[in-house]
Amino acid sequence: MTAVVGSTPAPLTSNSLRTSQQGDGYSQSQSSQSSRHTHFEQLLQDRINGMFAKAQHELVLNCLTHVAMHFPPFLDKFFLRLFDTLPKLTNELKVT
Repeated sequence: MTAVVGSTPAPLTSNSLRTSQQGDGYSQSQSSQSSRHTHFEQLLQDRINGMFAKAQHELVLNCLTHVAMHFPPFLDKFFLRLFDTLPKLTNELKVT
């Protein structure tokens, strides 16, 4: 057993371990994941806009409710359409 005198090793953290193990692949993985996340948001937005176009209001409200539980900022894109749609709802979906 040998002791190191005069210098202390840097503490190991999960980030330093991850970076040292994965090198540049880690940063590429993060940018790839961010790209997939953005692509998924665009696909979801397109699908919901299609539901609005087909007047599938119940489905739109259900989807946005579930998305809002996990990612509330996504709804910011739909506020104007939602407030425009609410007065048109009838029966059990009608807001009073």
